[in-house]
Parts: sequence; structure tokens; C-alpha cells
Amino acid sequence: MVAIALLIAGSGCTARRTAERGNAPPASPATLALADHLNQQGAKLYTTYWCPYCQRQQALFGSAVAKLQVLECDPKGDNAHPEQCAQVQVSSYPTWQMNGQLYRGLRSREELALISGYQGSQQFEK
Repeated sequence: MVAIALLIAGSGCTARRTAERGNAPPASPATLALADHLNQQGAKLYTTYWCPYCQRQQALFGSAVAKLQVLECDPKGDNAHPEQCAQVQVSSYPTWQMNGQLYRGLRSREELALISGYQGSQQFEK
């Protein structure tokens, strides 16, 4: 059991890297528009490579995850930014930062749309 946990934790496979390689499922037009909106609003998603909820959060965006500002907080992760995570006092993962506020935990696209003021289509499923 420990070996399986170490294998999963050490794999470093994230939805964002999958999207960057072109292997993520295509995002719906509404999901693409939400990702663009979040990026334009300066929203940031703080994650760690070993966090299953972080991977689920990113997977909700499919290929559109590549449009999001995703920051790796674990110094052992790829392209890590632990100093930025510490600066905003991220204490759990995933955490979204929008409009100067921190929103902890896995959030649906509908919740993110509401929090960010997104006014477009909310037909997030294909």
C-alpha cells in the first residue's frame, strides 16, 4: 500500500502537463471561455503534484487547463513556486486566488464562474 502511494505521489503526472502534451480531453466552448475569463481576471490556482484534488480540479478544465495560471507549491514539483505560495499563505490544496481572496478546496466550474463574475455560457459539459 505504501509503495502504491509513493508511486502515485512520485509520478508527478498532472492534468496541466497532460494538456500541454495535447493528451487532455477537449474542453467545451464554455469551459474554454471560463478559462480565458479566469486568466484575464488574474486568477491563480495553487496546487501540488501529489494532491489528487488538485489533479481533479485541473481535469475539470480538460485541454483548457493550459490557459490557467497554475502554480506548483511543492519545491519537489516541476517549475515550482513555493515562495509565491508562502507569500499568499496557501495552507491547503487546491487553492484559488481571485480578487484578493483565497478559495480553498476543489471548486466546480459553476462556483468558479460565480466567484469570478463570469457571465458567459455555463454549458460546461459537451
